[in-house]
Amino acid sequence: MLRVEETEVKTWDKSDGVIVDCSIKNGVFSCVRNETTVFNSEIYKYDDVNIVVNREPRFGEYYYNIALYNQKEDKAWPLISLPTRFQNNLKRLGEKHFIIWNDSPGSVADVKQCTFCTIHDNEKQDHITIDFHILHGIHFLPNNHVLISFSQVFGGGSVEQSVITSLSLYGPSGKLIKTLYEFNVKDEVTFEYEVDLEQLTLTIKGMSKGEEQDKMVIKFTSLFTDAN
Repeated sequence: MLRVEETEVKTWDKSDGVIVDCSIKNGVFSCVRNETTVFNSEIYKYDDVNIVVNREPRFGEYYYNIALYNQKEDKAWPLISLPTRFQNNLKRLGEKHFIIWNDSPGSVADVKQCTFCTIHDNEKQDHITIDFHILHGIHFLPNNHVLISFSQVFGGGSVEQSVITSLSLYGPSGKLIKTLYEFNVKDEVTFEYEVDLEQLTLTIKGMSKGEEQDKMVIKFTSLFTDAN
């Protein structure tokens, strides 16, 4: 599934038939099967560019190839390829910046990602990617900043497993502005957070054995001041 600005981009395909060509050569019977499949997708339109999507088989599964196209100037920017089995999302952060992330609720084994893409007039693009196993939350703040909470799983098998959880603020290009907390699930003190977009505040609570230890309320304006 692919959502752009919370709108699902619908896709469908149609097989136009199968051509089978069989032959016998040097005592060996061979049969070649050719199937033509036409893939279609809706186009999500911004005022200046369109989101176009293709699908192709890779590594034993299907991937979405996501690109931008400016029809007026005949310019295109290939952004990223993502597995179709994930819930994939795209959002624009200002004129030149886009964020694309995926998730698979309930699945810890799969590595997911969040990618910030910056496009340039010469049809090139820069990207910064964050890998994670669990996405706890992604919040879009004023000034096109993004607050992301995620966990990464390390180890396993013969190596003791650890789970590191982070809460970090990023600029629209993907630049890390500030890590607000980071902890191992086995630490004595862990953290939780709440975002209030109406009051433009972030509340961070320290937790120990399920009980609140301390609480800090941060105004978003102070975080943006730190970013400058």
